[in-house]
Amino acid sequence: MRRTCDGCDENKFIHARRPDGARLCRWCQINDPAWAKPCGTCGVTEHLFHRGLCGACALAEWLTDVLSAGTGAIRPGLAPLYDCLNATPDPVATILWLRRPSPRRALAELVEAVGPLTHEQIDALHPRFFAQRLRGVLVVAGTLPPRDEHLVELEDWLCQRLAQIGDPAERGLVSGFAQWHHLRRLRKDSARQPISQGQAQVVRREIGMAIRLLAWLREHDRSLDSITQLHVDSWFTVRSRMRASLSFLRWCVRQGHVGSLRFPTQTQEQPKHFTDEDQRWHAVRRFLHDDTLPTPVRFAGLLVLLFGQPVARICRLPADRLEHTETGTFLRLAQQAIALPRPLDILATDLAGGRRGWAPVGPETVSPWLFPGALPGRHLSPSMLGRHLRDAGRDIRGARNLAMLDQAADLPAAVASQLLGLSVRQATRWGEWAAAHRAAYAAELVRRQVQKGVDLNQSR
Repeated sequence: MRRTCDGCDENKFIHARRPDGARLCRWCQINDPAWAKPCGTCGVTEHLFHRGLCGACALAEWLTDVLSAGTGAIRPGLAPLYDCLNATPDPVATILWLRRPSPRRALAELVEAVGPLTHEQIDALHPRFFAQRLRGVLVVAGTLPPRDEHLVELEDWLCQRLAQIGDPAERGLVSGFAQWHHLRRLRKDSARQPISQGQAQVVRREIGMAIRLLAWLREHDRSLDSITQLHVDSWFTVRSRMRASLSFLRWCVRQGHVGSLRFPTQTQEQPKHFTDEDQRWHAVRRFLHDDTLPTPVRFAGLLVLLFGQPVARICRLPADRLEHTETGTFLRLAQQAIALPRPLDILATDLAGGRRGWAPVGPETVSPWLFPGALPGRHLSPSMLGRHLRDAGRDIRGARNLAMLDQAADLPAAVASQLLGLSVRQATRWGEWAAAHRAAYAAELVRRQVQKGVDLNQSR
């Protein structure tokens, strides 16, 4: 029954009453000293979870019962899992999470397995999100070695797509393109740092387009070794196919699978989507001073609006990129650090101080990322951060394009490359676009002034 809680004065479901008759909701009861009692096992005085046990003792008892299948003896292979889950900073949240039907079934599967814990055992668990969270807990605790999850998912996806190709020759072509053109490079990159979700998506798109091209040739009674320039030109009449299939066709030419072909020149067009300058600075002021927005959203929005950083790169910023010295606060986006002015440095300090993942499960560790995600040890996904920024009412794409034009117009290409994380070629291209954009803007101002003068003469 909903009543006004005497602890927080809010209309909530009443969970308990104090001896003096005061009504309390669940959270006020947990924090009320009158309900604190000594634990029957460890003797600590706090709000007991059940059966006279505090949260930590109740979690230890429950884990022992589940991981031993009721025998009381946990097999050696699951001892690291017990130690990892039992080291949580919030035992009550961990119990409530693990007592759900899906986690209980997954833990029962682990109990029935034999041998030490491996990534392959975690891969077989369902549901998938529970397996991902449990894997993150075990990796953070050091029980499992870290691995590149995006690369593993990409390799699994490739196996499934190859199995769907009926023609062995086509399957061999796609497999060779995927292995030698993409995966060899990604595995090399993964040895330095995990690949991003965007990198994996690009590979999926190009492999999928290669499969579509081979199917299109089959529909036209052609194979890849008999393709002609006419077929290439006909395939590229659909513009969306150009970027995604050029890599495959050029790889086929280099490997000798097809003869000499001419491909359309691929040029990167100037961005056309820009937000208004006044709207951009209005958004900057809101992110700087609106305390109702979460600190991560405010700081990420300012990195987009002021420095033109893409959301995918912001999510992957390690915590050690933020440096505090006697002279100020610095953020290293690329080779050279950028001095953060006030109040941006205050936001950065608040963000670094409150850095912790959203999953209250596993050992209490500080996240290595500036923007921790929902999974232990993982950063916030670009799609989630982009959603938060859009919910704040910001045109991310247009604002970033305008910020990049401003930076490119004010900084030499070499400096922009070292500060903003662009290649020199990209910085040069943005500088050319900035010059063209300003010239077009000046021409538009002149046109408006001329038109205004004509209208004034006509009115006279």
